[in-house]
Amino acid sequence: MHGRESWSRSMMYALWAYGFESLSSFKNSVRCRNFRVHSVVVFSLLASSLLHAQSNSDCAAMLQSSAQLYFSNPDSSNTLAIQAQRCAEESNQPLLIAKALSFQGRYHLLKSDLEDAEKKLNEAEVIYREHNDNAGIAYVLKLKSILQGRIGNEAESVALLEKSVEMYRRSDDHEGLISALLNISLDHTDSKQYDKAEADLSEVYQLIGKDTVENHYYYFQNLGGLRHAQGKFAEAVTWLSAASRVATKFEMEDAIPTINTRLAISFLAMNNYSSADSCLVLAESIALEGNMMHELAEAYEVRIDYYRKREMFKEALETMTRLTELNSRILNIEKINSIAALEKKLALSEKEKQLEKQKADTDHARAQTEKLFYVAAAIFLILIITAVMFFRTRKLKNFIASQNHVLEEKNSIIESKNRDITDSITYASHIQQSILPADSQIAQHFADSFIMFRPRDIVSGDFYWVEQSGDDVILAVGDCTGHGVPGAFMSVIGTNLLNEAVNEHGITEPAAILSRMRKNLIAFLQKNSDGKGVKDGMDISVIVYNKKKFTVQFAGAYNSVYRLRNGELTEFHADKTPVGFYFEDDLVPFTTRNIDIMSGDQICLFTDGFADQFGGPRGKKFKYRQLKETLCAVNSKSCSEQKTHMERVFDEWKGNLEQIDDVCLIGVKF
Repeated sequence: MHGRESWSRSMMYALWAYGFESLSSFKNSVRCRNFRVHSVVVFSLLASSLLHAQSNSDCAAMLQSSAQLYFSNPDSSNTLAIQAQRCAEESNQPLLIAKALSFQGRYHLLKSDLEDAEKKLNEAEVIYREHNDNAGIAYVLKLKSILQGRIGNEAESVALLEKSVEMYRRSDDHEGLISALLNISLDHTDSKQYDKAEADLSEVYQLIGKDTVENHYYYFQNLGGLRHAQGKFAEAVTWLSAASRVATKFEMEDAIPTINTRLAISFLAMNNYSSADSCLVLAESIALEGNMMHELAEAYEVRIDYYRKREMFKEALETMTRLTELNSRILNIEKINSIAALEKKLALSEKEKQLEKQKADTDHARAQTEKLFYVAAAIFLILIITAVMFFRTRKLKNFIASQNHVLEEKNSIIESKNRDITDSITYASHIQQSILPADSQIAQHFADSFIMFRPRDIVSGDFYWVEQSGDDVILAVGDCTGHGVPGAFMSVIGTNLLNEAVNEHGITEPAAILSRMRKNLIAFLQKNSDGKGVKDGMDISVIVYNKKKFTVQFAGAYNSVYRLRNGELTEFHADKTPVGFYFEDDLVPFTTRNIDIMSGDQICLFTDGFADQFGGPRGKKFKYRQLKETLCAVNSKSCSEQKTHMERVFDEWKGNLEQIDDVCLIGVKF
């Protein structure tokens, strides 16, 4: 009984700490009346958790929370796993102890603490084998495979992974089998066994169905890696972008650096330096912020290739220096404990030390003679190398001088072509501007309104659209796949799809508009890609304002909208499916939502470019929490004043950093 009370006390402290941390997070997220609701929810959860503190199921619940937190907050996930281990030990639940140990081992792998990772995984494996838990054994073997890969034992890594797949099949563990197949597909890709990798991923696709978000992410990531290895770089970018989209939408922070580094590799293969650079900036920033040293090292390696391809040798050398320092840190972290243990195992007994000393004395004279010989040989070799390098350097200088002239001519040609391309894109931007509604068109329907439109490049993948049909005014804001020229093409298609749905077919119900757009877009992309289906599309929000009835309806594909009333913000969530390809056999229908409005209310439609912009004093994302706070703060001002304020906030936040995405923010008052 005493042990149980001790655990309950520890659990109470952990829950209160978690509760106050959650309250702080909620308070900072939205300075509107929603905070009061969040406070009630959090303290209700605390009360509920304390009431159930005596139940054995608490240990399993903590482990479930640990698993759910891992991809967005690994540190909190590990803290919960440690607490769950203590809980399981006090309630004598060995399988839950093993599960908690394996979760801690996974965390230490992420942090490059390989000795601690191996210790935790070995302890977990012993317990699983004692209880003949095949699924648990398979999970530990899969993590050990990653560990062996980290220290260069590729053969052992593959062997462990194959055993893991076998154990998952034996235990009929659906989720575990998917994870193991995803891992082994990477080994088959690396060893150029593309048929096997294709078969692995095909089986994953059959199993995955409506499975977890992270499995969809890894399926897209691995398929993109396979296409890159096969030299199909455009297809690789398509699948890797799908993985990036999942990671960003569901805040899988430990996956974002990896997927952006892989995207950069494919963009480099296509000589798309701008996109490669943007991906690397994002990967390096997130990896630094999360102290993910392996992910940061991978990004640096690709950054060196980027600089080499662009002949920026000074920057390449600086990055190589940073990579060397980082690898030294990783090596120290991973090896220092192993070296200490090895020294203990190899420590000589006193008798052996004496024998070694005698042998050393006997060999000392011979060693001195050999040392003199080696020194002389080394000096002679250095003289030869110096002479060779002298003549090669002189020859190289002459070669460089001759090549400089050739490079100057090529640079002149490239600059001329770049001017032609830039002029063409600039002209295309005028065409795009003519397609977008003028501010005056929106002002005809909403007297007090503003449009903040900031393309990342000359042309934009974001777009907005307005039209009146009878008493209904339809307003839409869209974010197409990609940015620059590819995104601009998709934005033109989006505008045409809206015109076709509203003007030609008279559809004014928001969900019906989106359904019509998705159907026509999928048909168009299939027709123009040999039936294979390009994985492109758009996130979009649509509102329909009936002037006569004074009502507003809303439907969205990933893009939500905000209603502001007297400085308080209410978010109306979109459906989590895009206008375009997703899972073709399971297209989720769109939903129309009614938004209650009063005179003086404001509706804001937006894309993700503002919230995702890096900047501020620490180079972090602006994020939606801060966007909501800023909109609440200026809600009482006129829309023209709001636009000036929002543009100033964006510019000050971005500072000297590069704009990473197109930005579109529209506000209308009623």
